[in-house]
Amino acid sequence: MFRLRKFFNKNYYTLLLLVILLFAVITKSWQLYYPNEYVFDEVYAGFTAEQYAAGNNKAWVWDYPAPEGFAYNWDHPPLGRIIVSLPIRLLGQSSFSRRLAPMIAGVLLSFVVFKLSELLFPKNKFIPLVAAFLVACDGLVLTLSRIALVDSLLTLFITTSIYFLLKKKFFVSALFWGAASACKWTGVFVLAYVFVFFILHTKWSRDPKAILINILKLYKHMILYIAAGFVVYAFSFSFVFWHYGFDKIIELHQQMYWYHSHLVATHPSQSPAISWPLDLKPVWFWVNYQQDTIANIYAFGHPLIFWCGFVAVFFTFFLAIITRHKNLWFLLLAYPTAWLQWIDSPRIMFLYHYLPAVPIMCIILAFTLWFIWYHNAVLKAFVYFFLISVFITFWYFYPFWTGIPLSKPNVEQHRWLTTWR
Repeated sequence: MFRLRKFFNKNYYTLLLLVILLFAVITKSWQLYYPNEYVFDEVYAGFTAEQYAAGNNKAWVWDYPAPEGFAYNWDHPPLGRIIVSLPIRLLGQSSFSRRLAPMIAGVLLSFVVFKLSELLFPKNKFIPLVAAFLVACDGLVLTLSRIALVDSLLTLFITTSIYFLLKKKFFVSALFWGAASACKWTGVFVLAYVFVFFILHTKWSRDPKAILINILKLYKHMILYIAAGFVVYAFSFSFVFWHYGFDKIIELHQQMYWYHSHLVATHPSQSPAISWPLDLKPVWFWVNYQQDTIANIYAFGHPLIFWCGFVAVFFTFFLAIITRHKNLWFLLLAYPTAWLQWIDSPRIMFLYHYLPAVPIMCIILAFTLWFIWYHNAVLKAFVYFFLISVFITFWYFYPFWTGIPLSKPNVEQHRWLTTWR
């Protein structure tokens, strides 16, 4: 017993992380095959990944019709679907295999958030564990990890790129930035964050010669960063190049740009980007009506994490102004980079486009909880109460996020807001 206690005392930090990751694995992988049908946009991304695995060359480009009820998902770069196709190649075509890669990405996201928090707040054991826990408990992360879309992969690559950037491993960061951009063009906007990072890490002076040298260094860093990321992005199109040629890649990009810039569509679950932090409009992925029960899959954020996380952003902003803590600014700049790009977007938008901002928001919320916990002994109990409430609320909404049947009155009780319909 003494040795066991000694082992726990020595390794409790690592053990708690493992418990959080195990929790993420279990909750994200439980009955991953269910529903055993195509859910929401799996008829695009998941189906296309299956066609990649089956060797269907038509699935890579825009000018071939897909079977009725499906569509080839050529309107985004192909890396995400390539990765989704890997388990399908190994395990065969099934609802489980096409969701396996997004699920793994969702689990790894908690680990990367843990490492990023460690980097930003060294020697602080509270913030990394709580941030990883919050990511593991978030509903938007959960639902996007249990469906054959590429958003969990995109978010993992963006967060990992930011981690290596702050670690000053620029080449590795650029590779992950290229991987994110090769999943969706959303990843490209991380480059703005990279530019600001290099500016903040440059020692500026009023000497014109020193200013010129710094500008040249900044230019060199950005060129090298873009070049390394572009290699990954270009490599994702190697299949198209091999089978169709370079001209087809140019035409494909023109088609992709035209599609997103001219898309005119409406959807009952659409929502403006400005509303996403308030968790106002879930995306209704799937429903199954029975005589006495209804099974739903709604993609929306954990309400306590989203609402308190948004408040924490403002709290941290004012604290960063007062303390001038550079790492707080790195967090606060990363958050809008992953979100505000959508504010003026011309195309239809959904809450799940907010996903890349969620890991950063969870770190900000974890920092705020630590600040309260550390600076006010009376409010320590509140922090523990909040974390317990997050855990309990997670299980309360788990059926709503995963399609577990509920009685009809119970379904209504889960709709906390009138817009959650």
